[in-house]
Amino acid sequence: MHAYSQGLRHRRLLLFSALPAAVAAIAGALSSLASPTSDQAPPPVNSTSGEEQHFPLAISPSPIVFEVLHSGESAKKSLVVRNSQAAPLTIERIEVTCLCIRIAPVPIDVGPGETKTLTVSFDSSSEPEFEGGLSVQITGYLSENKIAFQTQAKIDVIR
Repeated sequence: MHAYSQGLRHRRLLLFSALPAAVAAIAGALSSLASPTSDQAPPPVNSTSGEEQHFPLAISPSPIVFEVLHSGESAKKSLVVRNSQAAPLTIERIEVTCLCIRIAPVPIDVGPGETKTLTVSFDSSSEPEFEGGLSVQITGYLSENKIAFQTQAKIDVIR
């Protein structure tokens, strides 16, 4: 066999004999990434167990639970916001995950130590055939998109 061919054959043997060890090392590294130990585990996303999230405004009630409504009916509930901060806060806007929920008045200023009442309105008249349970996410925002509070409105609609 030619010396050049012998050198290639020897390098291939070395490469293939080292391949299982390299694959095992890569697999080990990947498995440690896929299943981190308990002290390395990232916190769960949107976890509600354990500590509650802390926002600048406290709210009550949370969640907002509407009585059982019939299709096409509307209802209103109060949402009390309390500012325990040392500075005044302004709720600039409120986003909801269903247009069947409206909240007023917005914008609204809440001074230090002050409480204000918002009206949460549910109106199913735009979807009179809807029947079932709704859980609507409600998020209030201060300036610069800072979250002021979060809650849910829970509604059961029957025929």
